[in-house]
Amino acid sequence: MGRHNTARLFDTVISASVMHTTSFDAK
Repeated sequence: MGRHNTARLFDTVISASVMHTTSFDAK
């Protein structure tokens, strides 16, 4: 369960990073 939780958190961080990068590029 711990590993799944960590993977989910990591995925969320990556998604946020991608969105931030895309927004930065668009700007």
